Amino acid sequence: ITGTGDIAVACAVRLAQDLEVSSVLFASRRGANVPAAAAFPAGIQVRWQQCDVADRSAVGRLAEQAAATSRLRALVHTAGIGPQGNADAADQIVATDHFGTINVLDSFLPHVGPGTVGVCIASSSAYREVARRHEDLLQAADTDKLMAALSTRDALAGDPAGTAYAVAKRGVIVACARRARAW
Repeated sequence: ITGTGDIAVACAVRLAQDLEVSSVLFASRRGANVPAAAAFPAGIQVRWQQCDVADRSAVGRLAEQAAATSRLRALVHTAGIGPQGNADAADQIVATDHFGTINVLDSFLPHVGPGTVGVCIASSSAYREVARRHEDLLQAADTDKLMAALSTRDALAGDPAGTAYAVAKRGVIVACARRARAW
């Protein structure tokens, strides 16, 4: 499970119960969310690992360590940065929300087996018109061109964080669609 917020914990608890797993691994930039461990039924080992999903190498190490511990039954990707309070973090939002999704899906793909479940959380912001205007760059997965397009004053339309968030969440949908068959 990437991320340690309420959505991550709720998904993890439900999957742990439904899949009858014995352990859950959370990964987050900030580290452990200790109160969340109390939400799990007795007998489920809850582990935490610090990992920034925007760092492809770190996610690769996370995937290898997770696979070495047990079979991958489910992957839930909730890690992300919202636009609230992050007005100057447009590049970080895109790096984490969009490219972080690509890093997670691609790094865990070699460990997917029959019956493995993958869930990536996006947002209704992905359906804003500003997000759709960048669809071609998201489809091409061209990091440099996407970041250049997002850095223009017209693209950001006075709301750099909100625009970056909408485009990044559209990128989650595009990344999942492109990788669905392989998964």
